[in-house]
Amino acid sequence: MSAQESEKEKAKAQGQIRSGQDGLRSVLPFSSNDAKFMPFSANPALAAIMQASRPEEAEGMRRWLLRVEAAIHEWIVRRCFLDCSEEEAIARCAAYRSLGRGWFIVQLLPQKKFKFWWEEIAQIEGKRAAEIDELRERMDLGDIRHFTRGFVCHNELVFYIRGISHPTNPSARAPSIRIMKWDPTFRRTDLWTGGSEWLESELRTPVPSQQERTEHAATSERNRRRKERQRSKQKQAAAAAAAAAAEAAASEGDKPGEAPRRLAESKEQAQFEELLQSMKSLGGGERSPSAGGDGGSATRGTKVDSGGDVLS
Repeated sequence: MSAQESEKEKAKAQGQIRSGQDGLRSVLPFSSNDAKFMPFSANPALAAIMQASRPEEAEGMRRWLLRVEAAIHEWIVRRCFLDCSEEEAIARCAAYRSLGRGWFIVQLLPQKKFKFWWEEIAQIEGKRAAEIDELRERMDLGDIRHFTRGFVCHNELVFYIRGISHPTNPSARAPSIRIMKWDPTFRRTDLWTGGSEWLESELRTPVPSQQERTEHAATSERNRRRKERQRSKQKQAAAAAAAAAAEAAASEGDKPGEAPRRLAESKEQAQFEELLQSMKSLGGGERSPSAGGDGGSATRGTKVDSGGDVLS
């Protein structure tokens, strides 16, 4: 791809992101407080599974829990990204990818209702640290960083479901957590990729090994620290520019209102430079070693009998 074509693709992606932000916000809450409980009947597949009798033997229970997971995964993906016009769907997907790393969190209650929302990884690593530590103690999940920094955020989604047990060990009574990948065989993956050849090729990559996820997590952490340093430098530069403007105004005896104007201009310049840096960092996203999860749908993860799926 030539530099000119690359710039055109970036401009196109930025346009999609801007047009999809409002639509995404209308269906995806960004905090538990903003999320509203809905009856199971809002998700017919989930309601049907919950109404059926629960198996008592271990394998039957495991499969039942996998069906619950799949019904929730599919419903959220379709509600957030697919149940709208094609143009809006592409824009919402682009807007979601621009959010970076985060989890879909689902809360199921015995009163036959549920709610879901999205939280960025920084929040999860902060306010949910104790909760994640407890989950790690109850379940053999391996390196927990695989679920925070090791998943491929441009073709994988992470779902954390509270109120059911993890299928691999129902007796542990631990929440379900799973990485799900967009299924490359799903007939409408074009809505997710938005025509990007790079994203289409990424969807066809194999599921990462545990070692690859560990390496990806380390790369993601390095990138996060680099961006923090860049933001810190930008803030320092803005503060220095503001101080210089104020000093110049004082020494030159500006007319009334001139010093505030210069200060505002220096702040605007700093904000523009920060925006420019963030746009550069969007580019093609984080390149992954491969991709994967544990289900069967528009995304991929553990294979379950759930019909036309989006994830795998």
